[in-house]
Formats: sequence, C-alpha cells, structure tokens
Amino acid sequence: MTEDADMAGERGATDVAATNPAATAVTAEDERPIPLRLAALHLRMGSLALARAELESLAGRGMLDDAALLDLAEVRWRTGDLSGAGDAANVLLERGRTDRLALVIAAEAVSALGRPGEARRLAARALEEDASPLEPLFAGIPRSLIWPADVAVEHEAPPSDVGEPVPARVPAGAVSPRPMGADATPAPTGAAEAYAGGQAALGAGEDVLAAVRLGVALRLEPGYARDVLAAIGDRATDPALALVAGDALRLLGRESEALAAFDIARGHVHTPDEPHVRQLAMDEPEDEPG
Repeated sequence: MTEDADMAGERGATDVAATNPAATAVTAEDERPIPLRLAALHLRMGSLALARAELESLAGRGMLDDAALLDLAEVRWRTGDLSGAGDAANVLLERGRTDRLALVIAAEAVSALGRPGEARRLAARALEEDASPLEPLFAGIPRSLIWPADVAVEHEAPPSDVGEPVPARVPAGAVSPRPMGADATPAPTGAAEAYAGGQAALGAGEDVLAAVRLGVALRLEPGYARDVLAAIGDRATDPALALVAGDALRLLGRESEALAAFDIARGHVHTPDEPHVRQLAMDEPEDEPG
C-alpha cells in the first residue's frame, strides 16, 4: 500500500513538472550550490568586486556550472578584464552554448586581438540570437566597431503634441549627466531611487547595503558622483563604501584620490612612497598660521 502511494506521489510530481515548466526551472535553480546563487545575486546587484572574488574562487575549485561560467565572463568584462572574459566566454561556446552575452563578450575579445572578420561573425550570431538593442547590455562599456551602425544608434523619441517632457530632477551640484536616448529614460528615476535608498541605509548604519545602492545610482547616472561622495563623507574608511567612493572620484577625474580609495577597499595599508599618496600629500592645503 505504501509503495503504491509513493509511486502515485512520484507520478503526480512528474505531471506537475510537465504541466508547469516554471516549477521545474525553480527547482533546478534551488538545487544549485548556494555559493553560485549568492555570486549571481551579487553580480545582479552591481557588487562587481565581491561577485568577481567569489566567482574566481569558485573557478579555482572547479565549482562553476555553465550559468556561473557565464557570470564569470560577465563580471570579468564589466571589471575591465576583456581577455579573461573572452576566455570564459569561449569555453561556453566550445560547449555548444549560444548565450547572447557569451557571443557579445567573445566578439569583443576577438576584436581586441585584431581579428575583425572572426569578431564580426560572432557579432552576427549574437544579433541572430536576440535582435534587441545592445545598449542595455553594454551599459556604458565602450564597444568596438564590429557592430552594425543601426544597432549602436539610439532611437529618438517620437514627436508629441503635448509639449516637452519634464526633465528628471537631479541633486544640486551633480555633474552634467551623459545624454540618454528614449530607451534609457527610466535611468534617472532608478538612479534617484537607488540614491535615496543608499542615504536611508547610511542613516540606518547598514554600510554594505548603502554601498550597493549608491553604486547602482552611480552606474545608472554618473551625474550623482558628487552627491554620492557627499553622502559617504568620512565613512569612506569602510571597504565597501571606499569602493563606491573610488568609482565616484574617478568619474570626477580625481584619479589619485580614487586610487587611494581603492587601496582602502582592498585592505591595503598606504606607505608614504606610493606615487598617488605622495600626490595626495602635495594636494592637501597647508594649515594657515594661527
């Protein structure tokens, strides 16, 4: 009797999976190792340094599945390691994967190696896989010339009889934001929400959450650089907040200070002979005589 009940239960579970593919997908995702899911979450939240450290460590232990390998390719690409990103993407392509992101990264890596013909073939495959605009995928990363011109051009908003739209409000003192096309109009709203969330997290003493949200605000709208720096203030000694402060300083062209902030983020103790530390000392105003 018990065996019949167990068999019936198994048949029922199989029937549910057959009629509800989403249930199967959720189950498969839940069965992935927690470190892989956590690294993917950090990547989606914009914590690129943390996500890369996790994924590189997991790669060293041979724990990456195909989805995590794609995450590794993406986080390397978004942190400036195009060669390493191309290596990971090519492994996926050799396994028969046709993910659009893997094809884009592989095409960019091959183009950087001076093989435009092969790069264009990969780019064509990426566009065949998904013909949607590439701008959200690149998210500000410079792209090579292998992509068709009509893909790179931003679409203009259609004419309207109701007048000009009200521009999104940006914080006082913010640097001029980069021009955005119609496809990017949600960015100012999302950036404002992320910035406000970062301020709230700072007020609650949740520095890591604040770093995530302020980092997202910067990525969505670089014009928040000055305000993010002001919000962080003297809390830039926290590694997570120091990383965001470094990004903001670099956007403002303050490279020496950005390098010092990145040193704090990686736990490095400054020594007086470091070039950017010497530069910072030179830039500091002298105390006025009493």
